[in-house]
Amino acid sequence: KVLLYGLTFFSAKFSVYALLLWMPLFLGGQLGYTQDVVANILSVYEIGVICGTLILGYISDLTYSRRSPVGITCITMSSLISFIIYNYYSSFSPVIWTVWMFSLGFFLGTLHHMCCVTCPADIGREQRSKRATATIVGIIDGIGTAGSGVG
Repeated sequence: KVLLYGLTFFSAKFSVYALLLWMPLFLGGQLGYTQDVVANILSVYEIGVICGTLILGYISDLTYSRRSPVGITCITMSSLISFIIYNYYSSFSPVIWTVWMFSLGFFLGTLHHMCCVTCPADIGREQRSKRATATIVGIIDGIGTAGSGVG
């Protein structure tokens, strides 16, 4: 379980860091948006993360702390959104970019936080040891940090 969550976190963290580090260059350089517009578009991503973490976290708690259905939904929706952005980015206005970035934050950012915080705590609770929880969090975060280094 720990390795599976670690690899999921690796992918999520890679995607988040690649998005947040390269998107300003893309929006400014390729599409010619000003720094103010780029900052506003990327700020909405963080708002999506907050909303997604609250809403999808609540939904995962309603499903008796089964994180997999919410995780699979997040992966699927993030992939779909990324596919749409990849194919139609040149026709997007700043308002449409804002909507897509909110959606990516809602799904991708939520997955990132779920893998980093909630899932390790759930696994650690199964072990009934605070030391085990800390070790599990460290292992999963370490694998994820490798993903951010690659991204």
